[in-house]
Amino acid sequence: MDWSRELIRNEFLETANRRAWQAEILGDLMAFATTQVPWYRRQFRQLGIDGKDIQCVEDLAQLPVLTREELQANGDQLLAEGLPDGHRIDRKVSTSGSTGQPVEVWHSEHSIMMVGIMTQRELRWQRFDPAGTLAMIRSLHELENPHDKQTQPLDHSYHYPRWFNVGNHFQTGPGIGFADTNPVDKQVAWLDRLDPDYLIAQATRLEQLALAYQHHAPPASLRALRAYAQQLTPQMQERIETVFGVPVYQSYALNEAGPVAGQCREGGRLHVHMENCLVEVLNANDKPCGPGEIGRIIVTPLANAAMPLIRYDTGDLGELAVGPCPCGRTLPAFTAIHGRYRRLALQPRDSWAYWIAIQRALSPSLIAAELLAPIRQYQLHQYRNQSYELRIRASETLSDAFHHHIRKFWEQATGEPTHPLAIVQMDEIPWGRALKFENFTSDFVPPPDNEPLTRS
Repeated sequence: MDWSRELIRNEFLETANRRAWQAEILGDLMAFATTQVPWYRRQFRQLGIDGKDIQCVEDLAQLPVLTREELQANGDQLLAEGLPDGHRIDRKVSTSGSTGQPVEVWHSEHSIMMVGIMTQRELRWQRFDPAGTLAMIRSLHELENPHDKQTQPLDHSYHYPRWFNVGNHFQTGPGIGFADTNPVDKQVAWLDRLDPDYLIAQATRLEQLALAYQHHAPPASLRALRAYAQQLTPQMQERIETVFGVPVYQSYALNEAGPVAGQCREGGRLHVHMENCLVEVLNANDKPCGPGEIGRIIVTPLANAAMPLIRYDTGDLGELAVGPCPCGRTLPAFTAIHGRYRRLALQPRDSWAYWIAIQRALSPSLIAAELLAPIRQYQLHQYRNQSYELRIRASETLSDAFHHHIRKFWEQATGEPTHPLAIVQMDEIPWGRALKFENFTSDFVPPPDNEPLTRS
């Protein structure tokens, strides 16, 4: 298949043509699930549903949502007994477990291939030049060659002839990796030496680099940044783009489903990869959300015959876009991904309001430059008694003016009597679950049973 031509065609399909395409794909998926997947064979029989009746996204409402807990407990029943001709199982992928126990999903070769295909599409939308040099600040697990028995020093640069994932299917320039466990000042020095065209890292890593680059110019060759694995809040985006002077784009992908949506350059929307998954956004009553309403993101992957997940609850909150996008693409799209509702469900009612207050207090447009200049890293932690601790790593002692600025936003967070906040300056701030640095941690969110490192 000529993927490039097919993808471009699908990006501008009229609604009727897209629905016809979805009907065909859904028909194949339901027929396969009915005959080859024990979980769905039993479920369809109990519900009295004929898979042939599911022909569009709206028809999926006849089926229950698949929860994370059901996937964890019934993974063997969701594994296909046989695969279509030409399909083979490739690997098992684990989620990070950042909001609870990780889940494991088997992927086919085809679903793994789609990671590179869809990523290249996003890079095309964002005008990345594939001939450029891509710098990657990622976990050691992602960078190391599992067949290389030689242990490298932490500050080793990992050189690749092509970019991760995309280079498996397209000609690209070189990729160079650096472990995210290196201190931020070493990451800065590495980027200065490398002078790359593009940089990809977790959203919080990019924000920490932006804080570190407040005092000297970032690499002049940088043309764009990509954030992955974590929510990129508007405040984080403002800080990163202000310092680096280039756009930062967000990708939305799941280890369970692969690439879900990528951001276009013209409208900033996250367009859904219709070839890889179908997306629903549901309210608390499992009904489709209306325009401008934030709801739970439910995905149905289309490319993974090894372990089909129909109506899988991602645990994320999002808002579907309404109306045409300036880029002209007709693919369904999100205006924003709003983070993990599974985390919110475990926390007291006003928790998120306090976190947003801290984000706003540290926004470049709302804080004096001299107050922000010493900041290198920050983390808000919530204790069980609903007191909070703002942990700050800074290059000098924080001023009284900084403390006053933070407390002004804190007291405005909810319009009610506030919970206690301690502002603590620390030499090092602990990492979060699964070796992801988290800007907001809480004792109300249980730790995962284990913390595997996985490629996002």
